[in-house]
Amino acid sequence: MPTRIHRIDSPALLLPVDDIDTDQIIPARFLKTTSRRGLGEHLGEAYQVADDIQDAPAAAELLGKPTGRDRALGRPSAVAELGLAGAVARVKTLVAGAVAAVPDCSGSGALRSLILMESRRILPGQVARLAA
Repeated sequence: MPTRIHRIDSPALLLPVDDIDTDQIIPARFLKTTSRRGLGEHLGEAYQVADDIQDAPAAAELLGKPTGRDRALGRPSAVAELGLAGAVARVKTLVAGAVAAVPDCSGSGALRSLILMESRRILPGQVARLAA
């Protein structure tokens, strides 16, 4: 479950449209009602921790972008709390939890693959290897 730190730190995504066709984001075949819980919580926290990792000074050269903004602004960070290796391990654990939370149903294999593919985008291999 996301920590209080990450719930507060996560900004809303504002889109310049009045009506969003959710099929553009997640195809309807993946929107099945299930009794399982945790997919959203796992993914949300994984994105936040990955963002914290990408803001770590060690990632600056690999990502080609300025880092250290969280520290400069005094924001809480999973990297500051867990260390780089601990934060990378946390993302991997959260992604595994998200995959496990997908119920067996039509399209579940595709959704699990999508989650894994997205995890490689938010935590590129070269960044994950910094923690090794």
